[in-house]
Order: sequence, then structure tokens, then C-alpha cells
Amino acid sequence: MRIPLCEPLPGCEKLHEGGFCEQPPLDMLEMMNRYCYIVDDDLLIGLRWIQEDIPIEGDPLLNLANAYIEQSSYSPVQHDQRKPKENMLIERTKNANAEAVIVAAAKMCEPGLEEQVAYSLALEKAGIPHFVNEFEENMTSFDQLEIQLETFVENLLFG
Repeated sequence: MRIPLCEPLPGCEKLHEGGFCEQPPLDMLEMMNRYCYIVDDDLLIGLRWIQEDIPIEGDPLLNLANAYIEQSSYSPVQHDQRKPKENMLIERTKNANAEAVIVAAAKMCEPGLEEQVAYSLALEKAGIPHFVNEFEENMTSFDQLEIQLETFVENLLFG
């Protein structure tokens, strides 16, 4: 989801990850939009969960179950050893031509907070710059987060 508020600095294509437990506050997404062009995200990923068409021939319930297991994206709620989440994040990042990743998690969302560590290690190993932050559902001030994000983007552009 790209929120068209203003044009960010060129060369700041990012992928946003971490909207699992709840959607981040709209003001936070708008703030990010001022500095980055979000080329992919996991917001409302349930609408994009199944990645291929589900066959209509045969048992519909079996087809749906098979699609959930074999043709689905990743999530902190799905634990499938054949689909390591961090590998799928790296693949999504490359497919989106994102030059960096913003990893966010709601402070009270244990699955999302646990994923931050795995994602950070995988992104670091792959040499993909990333910015990690936590948010709260009722957060209203993003001044400190904005300064941190601005510094991260400037490091990417001029570092």
C-alpha cells in the first residue's frame, strides 16, 4: 500500500514489514511516506495470502486447505519449516527491488517481536539495510521515530 501524500527522496525504495498484529497508526505510515517510497508491505496481507489461483475442480475444502499450506505467503502465525519467514522476506525484498526494509512490530505482539530478531539477522546476512522500530496502537507522537528514520534514509543516500 503506497499512501500518495508527497514524493519522497529519490532512491529510497523500502519494504515495510511488521503489520501482523495490527495495522500501524496511519500517522506513522504517513510519516514514513515523507522519507520513503514503500514498494511492498505486509499490511492487509490476508487479502494477498493465497498467492496462486485455487483449483475449482475436486473437493473445495481440500483445495482451500492445500492452498493455505502450499500456496500461501508467510506470517508469524504460520509455522512451516519448509517456508522460513526470513528467507521469504529476503525474496520479497528482492522481487520488489527495495533497497532497504523497515521492520516494525506492535509492542504487545509477541509473535511480531520475535520475528524482528530473525528478520534482522537474515537481512544483515544478506547485506540488506534495515530499520527496526516498535509502535503502539494508540501512539500519537512520532517525532523521535521520524528523526531516526530520517537519519537511516540519509545514511543510505549519502553514506
